[in-house]
Amino acid sequence: MRWNIKKVLTDQSLISGIGNIYADESLFWAGIQPERKAGSLSEKEVEVLHSSIIKSLKIGLRWGGTSDNNYVNTEGKKGEGQEHLQVYGREGEKCNRCKGKVKKIKLNGRGTHFCPDCQK
Repeated sequence: MRWNIKKVLTDQSLISGIGNIYADESLFWAGIQPERKAGSLSEKEVEVLHSSIIKSLKIGLRWGGTSDNNYVNTEGKKGEGQEHLQVYGREGEKCNRCKGKVKKIKLNGRGTHFCPDCQK
């Protein structure tokens, strides 16, 4: 596939349920740069990415989601997931893994956050 991996992850006609935040977080956990072509990933990288998607979604569920707008759950509480994000919304901050700086670029018309030092 010639699309970048971020586009593949966020295209709801291919994979449902992974939005911008969870795509960035999943790619971080997998150590994959969001601009990489999806077709360049090895079988092992795809397996790691699959596990990382599950990990990112579980973290989001554990903390009640990552909405920082006006969404609240049935108990009227906002999610706290944004307090546990590794790259999303952390432009210029130190990466929690390698201490490099988190970078933000525009990719597929969306803000995309990643660590250029540990995501290849």
